[in-house]
Formats: sequence, C-alpha cells, structure tokens
Amino acid sequence: MGLIELPFLLTASRFLLGPAYVVSIAWLASRTGLGSPSSWARLLEAGAGTTPSLVAAATPLIIATLASLSDFVDGRLARRLGTASPTGAALDVAADALFLLLALSALAAAGLVSWLLPVAAVAALSALALRWRRRPPRGDAAPRAFADRIGHWAGIVNYGAVLVASGVPLGWIAPEWLPGASRLVALLNLAPIALHALGRRRRSGREHP
Repeated sequence: MGLIELPFLLTASRFLLGPAYVVSIAWLASRTGLGSPSSWARLLEAGAGTTPSLVAAATPLIIATLASLSDFVDGRLARRLGTASPTGAALDVAADALFLLLALSALAAAGLVSWLLPVAAVAALSALALRWRRRPPRGDAAPRAFADRIGHWAGIVNYGAVLVASGVPLGWIAPEWLPGASRLVALLNLAPIALHALGRRRRSGREHP
C-alpha cells in the first residue's frame, strides 16, 4: 500500500466502522434495556469491572474515536499529497453520512439521543446531495458560503454528539441530559436548509421585483 492510497483507505474505513458501531451499541443495549439510559451502568455493575465488560463498554467510544480521527485526517492528508478531487470529496461526505446516520440512529434506538437528531441529519444530508447534484463539490479548500460553513460545523458537532453519547456505557456521561442536547444539535443540522431557502427567496425577490 502506497502513502498516496492512505486518504482513500481512511475514508473507506468509515463504511465499515458505521455497522460495527451499530453492533456494539445493539449488544450493549440488549444487556441494559432499550429506552432506559439510566440502566446502562448495570453492565459495569454486573461485570464488577471485569475486562470483558470494560472492553464491551468502551467499544462504541473506540469506534467513534477512530471514525472521527479518520474524518479529521483524510481530507488534510489528501490535500497534502495533492490527491484531493471531487470524487474523493464526495466519497468523504458519503462515508460521513453513512457513519453518522447509523451511529445516531443506533443511539436514538437505545434511548440516548432524540430521534429528531438522525431525522434532521437525514434532511440536511439530502439537501446537501440535491445541491451537489446541481453543483458538484470541489476537491480543493474552496471558500464556503455561510450556510455551508454552518453545515460543516453541524457535521463536526454530530461527531461530537456520537463521542459524548458513547461515553455513557463507561459511566463517564450522565445520560439524562443527552436527549435535550441532541434536539439542539438537530436544530443546528436544519439551520443550513433554512439559510439556503432564505437565500433563494431573497435572490428570487431581486430577480422579480
């Protein structure tokens, strides 16, 4: 494997990490009870801190961390190596979409985040796909419109939400406040849609006074 192929492999890894995350959350949820976030601590209590229980509880956080790191590194490495391209940018977004939608849906099914968050993420990604169909993405570091910058930060916050929720099985995060916080993250996901719609309305008003 040459260094030039590393960005692609990092991006492609998220296509595998997404299903792995779902399996890890589903296994933990089956041991603690779906829809009962406060019962997640029972996994560690039942295992009395044994290694298998600790490994199982840490697996979602490990997977989410690997996915986050791959997303942080792949584009930067591609630009450093001169291999950035529209195809690579599209693959990067597709990998992010698959991982985040699977992870957020698994967390919602486990009762850790609101279902509004994965639904909002689907809406935001669908709107992005429609815009890209009209104007394909560029592989360079081109300046983004304000709405697109908000969407970029929403994607980062989505990863943050997955990382934070992944700390619940380890007892690091109190789960009670996560559903409410996830609704705020959902609103951030929907903000670019509203901003683009407002921008289109303003442009239409200027064209048809």
